Amino acid sequence: EVCWPKVNYSNKEPVDAAEFEKVIPDPVKAMQEAQCTVCSILYRDPSEVKANSTINFNIYDFDGVAHASGNTIEFSSRHIQKFTGDKAKTEFYGVTVHESVHTLQNFGGEGGMVEGMADFVRIRAGLYEDGRRRPGGNWSDPYTTGGFFFSWLAGPGILYQDGYDDKNIDVGYE
Repeated sequence: EVCWPKVNYSNKEPVDAAEFEKVIPDPVKAMQEAQCTVCSILYRDPSEVKANSTINFNIYDFDGVAHASGNTIEFSSRHIQKFTGDKAKTEFYGVTVHESVHTLQNFGGEGGMVEGMADFVRIRAGLYEDGRRRPGGNWSDPYTTGGFFFSWLAGPGILYQDGYDDKNIDVGYE
């Protein structure tokens, strides 16, 4: 229950964000499922979760992708317009999971760690666009690079098997 919050959903750009509601017909349930996914990857016991009883989930026009602060997640209608079909589904659910991590993280560490861990959860949930993983970088690089590094430490997942055994599936938790 702690990872299944009440969700206040607001789409302030119904025309610009129409693809979002087409791909995700029940945004409230999708946000609750995203919160539950994050909890299952980052925590082992409900008593550990820094939960919000309510999540505010808003779509409106701004430059960027999305951001989270406290118990609020905001998604850019401009970003939504760039996607359709199956790619839209992966992107919209992936961004929702990534931002949900921020509402449930026990913040500690640098920006690269915080954003890398959010992408790690998105990767482990199987919601990362194929082909975004690239060689090189540093473990402390935010977003994609850090996320794939943490996933590599954890071992094979939904998206990437890489032909090796599990290493430490509790990387996100630890």
